[in-house]
Amino acid sequence: METYGFVILELLRYLIPTLLVILVLWMLLRFFFRREEAIRRQEMESRDRAHLAGIKGENTRIITPIRLQAYERIILFLDRITPDNLVMRLRMPGSGSGEMQGLLLQNVREEFEHNMSQQLYVSDEAWEMAKQAKEEVIQLINNTGAGMKEGDNGLDLCRKILEQVSEKDLYPTVKAIHAIKSEIRRLF
Repeated sequence: METYGFVILELLRYLIPTLLVILVLWMLLRFFFRREEAIRRQEMESRDRAHLAGIKGENTRIITPIRLQAYERIILFLDRITPDNLVMRLRMPGSGSGEMQGLLLQNVREEFEHNMSQQLYVSDEAWEMAKQAKEEVIQLINNTGAGMKEGDNGLDLCRKILEQVSEKDLYPTVKAIHAIKSEIRRLF
């Protein structure tokens, strides 16, 4: 029996240090592999961020001129429907006031429809200002047209519109143009 005890003690004397070495080696390898995985993951995230930043920079480089052009087109739209410019561009001698009113309204609506896609590139506020200015110009034309007499011609309507604008200092588009210009300066 004593020999079995001696053999077991000898076996334990070699087995315990071996198990400890294996345990320490396992813990070190586990730590090493976890650290390597964390480094690899961090490098991938860093590369992904750099890639996304590159894409965003490229998008910004492409979109910025488009956005500036959209703001430019909105201001051009507002300038074209400013009552002074609208009346001077569309004067039709010999037309009736109702015919002229219809032509003015049609032109404002066509200009607006032509520039509808610009809302994709301008702020919601800028687009709302442009829409509000358009509605105010339409209202000015309709109110002036409603006050015309049956025998009045298109030139009479144009004169009345210009008189109302100058008397009341009513330039619905100018306010919108100034606000949009301020927004452009702030954004770019």
